[in-house]
Amino acid sequence: MTAIGLQPITLNNARFEVAEDDYSSSVTQVLFVPQVRYTWERFLDQRDPVPVYDSVSWTVTVGFVQDLFTPAALTRYLIEHAAQTRTVVFQPEDGGPTVQADVMIVPAQIGGTPGQPPVAAATMPLFDPPTIGPVT
Repeated sequence: MTAIGLQPITLNNARFEVAEDDYSSSVTQVLFVPQVRYTWERFLDQRDPVPVYDSVSWTVTVGFVQDLFTPAALTRYLIEHAAQTRTVVFQPEDGGPTVQADVMIVPAQIGGTPGQPPVAAATMPLFDPPTIGPVT
């Protein structure tokens, strides 16, 4: 058996872009999540049912600090471009590989707790699985 080394990502100097606009300064979280669909089937030679793969779809959740004052802020962008397709690029570490996907833009919450910077999250569906770029 081959021992596989580990180089964990640390999200230092992470970068997040939507359609080539850099929103790294406001983004607090980027999380790509697969949703696997399967059915339980029982075959003639089996006593217990087994899961049978059907399909997988993906979403990306982007957490960010809200900004209503900046005209190009992510809060405004998500509202103004809702239901449009855009490419997002996430680079967890400066100089590391990127994760890229085409998403449907969806708006996020507005508002929050008094006395604290308001945060929001948008969960956007992907059209295809994300692609991970090569190690540079």
